[in-house]
Amino acid sequence: MLDRAVFKVADRMAALEEKFIFTKVNGAKDEGAKEFRTTYNVIGFPTVLILTPDGSEVDRVVGFGGSGDETQDAEAFMTTMDAFAAGEGTLMALQKELETDPENLDTVLAMARKRVKRYETADARPYFEKAMTLDPDDNAGFHEEANFYVALAGVRDGNVDALSAFLDKTSNEEYLMTGSSALVRYYRKAKDFGKVAELYDRMLKAAPEDTGLMNQYAWMVYQEKLADQYPRAIELAAKAVELNPSEAGIWDTLAWLYAADGKRDLAVSAMEKAVALEPKFQEGLDKIKAGES
Repeated sequence: MLDRAVFKVADRMAALEEKFIFTKVNGAKDEGAKEFRTTYNVIGFPTVLILTPDGSEVDRVVGFGGSGDETQDAEAFMTTMDAFAAGEGTLMALQKELETDPENLDTVLAMARKRVKRYETADARPYFEKAMTLDPDDNAGFHEEANFYVALAGVRDGNVDALSAFLDKTSNEEYLMTGSSALVRYYRKAKDFGKVAELYDRMLKAAPEDTGLMNQYAWMVYQEKLADQYPRAIELAAKAVELNPSEAGIWDTLAWLYAADGKRDLAVSAMEKAVALEPKFQEGLDKIKAGES
């Protein structure tokens, strides 16, 4: 028997189809997709664009949702679409409100947060900066949030000092993880792997049982061929599979690290576990048996 929640979502979808014309575009393969992505600055998939008949953007929904509960995420999507259909809180609506009252703190903050939700941190920065000038004493209690996103946006321009200083002081785990991840990308591109290691260690101290983070760190070490860090990466990958033995991707990471470190038998054993969980890793097993690392 299907869960009632499934029927509820289906009913909501049917209602939405009375308000929107839904069209699916493969942003990587369909003809004209590149021009479409450029026109609307689509930076990742999935992205749901809500457009007027003349092609103006009303707003967008980016990503799959973050709760991990498919029914909950679907319901959140439907609620957002209902609001968009009513013209509530959309990018277009906020732009019109700011044209009428550009000094309204609530609207300026709403626009800043809207840009963040759309992964447009650089576009959020001027709104957060303006909000802080409108409320210099932080009576509304948003300055930490604003300072974080202003500093985060600065990394794109090569200014990492402000974000580093912010992270040294904050106790907000979400800001710590998001900000550290941004700095990891910056320092990895700069080939400053000492800084990268420091940042991963900081994140792991805040989230000591985050197996995804362990795997990310370990795989980075393998990809960059950081031989001096193989022992640490192997330790992390081994801990990650101990905590989450059903995740084939972590066994794959551990196998390749063992192979790179010259531990061929351990590499084969680890990759066999990956294959048992997901047959797609058979190619990796064949390569390791053939001596690749």
